[in-house]
Order: sequence, then structure tokens, then C-alpha cells
Amino acid sequence: HCRPLITRRLEEGCLPILRSVQDEQSIQYHVTAFATMEQRPLGKGSVRGTDFVTGYAHTGGNMLTPEERDRARRRMAHDEEVVLLLRVEAVNVGRTPALAFFRAIHASAYGRFKNGYSLSTEVTGKCLAANRINGKPMPQSEMAIMVRPGSKAIYEAAIPHSPISDAARMKRLAKINFDAHLAACRRFWRDKLAAAATLSVPETAIDERVKAGLLHCDLATIGEEPDRPAMATVGWYAPIGTESAPIIQFFDSMGMHRLAERCIEFFLERQREDGFIQNFANYQSETGPLLW
Repeated sequence: HCRPLITRRLEEGCLPILRSVQDEQSIQYHVTAFATMEQRPLGKGSVRGTDFVTGYAHTGGNMLTPEERDRARRRMAHDEEVVLLLRVEAVNVGRTPALAFFRAIHASAYGRFKNGYSLSTEVTGKCLAANRINGKPMPQSEMAIMVRPGSKAIYEAAIPHSPISDAARMKRLAKINFDAHLAACRRFWRDKLAAAATLSVPETAIDERVKAGLLHCDLATIGEEPDRPAMATVGWYAPIGTESAPIIQFFDSMGMHRLAERCIEFFLERQREDGFIQNFANYQSETGPLLW
């Protein structure tokens, strides 16, 4: 469209569920996107987490040797993936029929499309995503659908964090219940907020950002549940004393004491025999902030 107008907002102002509207006058594309688990909805006990040794090997700036990094990455299990669920509802808000345009998930120029599945290449055939139109497998990778006034066409995609090749898992991915996972995701993150300290200020923008920030930091903290060491990562970078310390203090100030302890335990796991700690890109700023 020559003049896209896109608005974005987190659900309830803070939950990690993206709501977006792309307004193209007669057609509005309403987007919902969130992360869940491949085999069951989010819930207490359903999130295993990631072993911190493996997680550290995948962070930017980590201080592992190539051999250590390779060994750590091989520890990762792939029996279940985190899955991004995406829904795009093309709603005709005009007074005449209009076309809605959809394009399936694809791997640049190298992928292929078959029976609703986006596949990595002709050779490996690993599943990158399962695509649906109005609840059924998407018949082709690009579609233009005529939508009557007041009606809508719905595109859905389930995108695993890493491609999968097992036929049974691919079939389950194609039939994943979007609404059930969305409801469970909403409950999961509300429960996270309910377990933390309650903080409320009159300014809505600040109030929402504090809550959203707490959940964002929780999302970016990698560790095996419920009690193993956890990494307070800085974006995709490895934990570093100067920038992870405020995250850990934020957890502690919001009543998430055990998570703060687990984040400190990661630094102690990385401590050398001489007492020195170095997690990130030859920086020397771990020991002091950790002691503080």
C-alpha cells in the first residue's frame, strides 16, 4: 500500500502480546502475536527454560573458547520448541468488496511451500512454519482474497524457534489452537505480575512501562526452571556486571528475590579460581558490580 498507517500496542499495556493494526482504508489488518510452547499452552510447570551453560554459549560476546561453545550448544534438547503464534485478521471496514493480500512465512529465495507448510529447502525440507487461512491449511504461498463489507479473512502462522522435521510434530503444529494458547499466555503473564510487588502510579504511560519492563526483563533472563542459575542477559548479549546489575536489583526491588539470587549465582558459576569474573568480550566489569 502506498500509505501504510500502523499502530502497535501491548495487550493491557504491558503483557508480551503484540496487538497491531495496519490501516489501508477499506481493509484493516489486525495483528496478534505472542510466544508459547509447541506441545502445550503456557502455564505453571510447562516452561522448562534453558540450561544456563547452553544459553551462555548462544549469547553475543561470551568468553567461551570455540571448543567450549560447541560442547555447550550440543547440550540443548530439541524435543520441544518455543513457538511464535501469529494471527492477521483482514477486516473489510468499507462499503464495497475489497482484496486482502497474504504471503506465507518463507525462507528468502531458498525455501519452498507445500500443503500449508513453509519448508527450509528442497533438500532438507524442515518446517519453518505452518500457515492457515480461515482455519484450513493455506493452499498456496501468496493469496489475494476478496472480502465482503463487514467480513474478514484470517491468516494464522505457527513458527517454531528452530525448524522441525518430525512429521507428527509438524502435524501438531498445523493444528495448534490459537485461542487456547492466547488465553493461557494472558493468564501466565498476569500471574507473573501478580506474584511481584504491586506498583501503581497515576501516569498511565509510566505505570504500563514499569510492568512491561519487568516482564521484558523476565523474558530476557535465561535459565532452567525452577532453581538453576539464570542469566540476566542484555538483549542478545551475555550478562555483564554493569548492565545486568540494574536488572537484578529491579527483580529484587519488585519482590522477585529468588530470581535475583539465581542471576547472581550465574556470575558465581563463572568465577575463576583467582576470584576474577569475566563474562563479556574481554570487559573487566563483573566482579565489582556483583559484589555490590
